[in-house]
Amino acid sequence: MGTGAGAFIPRHGGDGVEARRRAASTPSTLIYFYASARHRRVSFARRKRRAFELLGFDAYDERMADGLQVLRYNNSNGYAAHKDYLDRPPGVSREAITPALGGANRLATVFLYLSDVQHGGQTVFPLSPRPAEASSLEALESRPLDAHVMKLRDEIDKTGSWEPGLIDDCYTKLAAFPKKGRAILFYSQHPDGSLDRMATHGGCPVLEGTKWASNLWIWNKAMPFGSSRFQAKDDAGAAAGVDVDVTTAAAPADVFWVGASEEAPMGTVTPGYTLKLHSFAGHTFVARRNSVEVARFVVGTELPQVWTVP
Repeated sequence: MGTGAGAFIPRHGGDGVEARRRAASTPSTLIYFYASARHRRVSFARRKRRAFELLGFDAYDERMADGLQVLRYNNSNGYAAHKDYLDRPPGVSREAITPALGGANRLATVFLYLSDVQHGGQTVFPLSPRPAEASSLEALESRPLDAHVMKLRDEIDKTGSWEPGLIDDCYTKLAAFPKKGRAILFYSQHPDGSLDRMATHGGCPVLEGTKWASNLWIWNKAMPFGSSRFQAKDDAGAAAGVDVDVTTAAAPADVFWVGASEEAPMGTVTPGYTLKLHSFAGHTFVARRNSVEVARFVVGTELPQVWTVP
């Protein structure tokens, strides 16, 4: 696993937050914020390109990156330990989601800190011990699990939850503490394409202050959401990829691929800008403004496929 501080220095964070939703995998009140279309298309696109440069890619490919997200964690909010790479969803061939077999999955995470936090809010890797030299490495947490931290931990009234145990890990295991203007980079795959369970990580609950951050997931190849590669081999018929041009003459709209039990942000379409998707006949996309669905599109087989969002 490659972890450590990167040289990725963000500029200002986006304003005009919209399309908020509760994170489903944690019982905390963590809120995801998707930045406004203007910032996502300009400022956020610049950050995504810089992330590709940081990883050493020769060129930027929008299909290899999830949407950049801005997150706010209030006091006591955190995110339970998890992996960023995806498990095989129902109906998806093993080859499609397994990089070692030629498939696609999340390769790396770039996590940007947009604010300082007085206590807590670290990114912790609970399967990795704290390095003995942590105190000499500027980006790593080296403070002890002392009486002050334990007092703050015990003030979080969440009996039987995951937060207290993760807080202990945050001050005893490998962890990077949040500092505005810094970012961390870690990989979810080994060089041979096998997935790295040591990349399991969590967002330490904020003990004092408010944490603003942003994360970007980068894939080893074009992400398979909306791709013919996501068809299982036993599906009837031959899969054929379809290119879809998404346009609008109205206000900017956020576009999402919609699956049976999940969805993925594909980008923002704005007047004068064509959002290009590579998809598969029968797949569904929705367009939203201010989190309200304004249009839905099912990919057909005829060419060309053009979706004009009203």
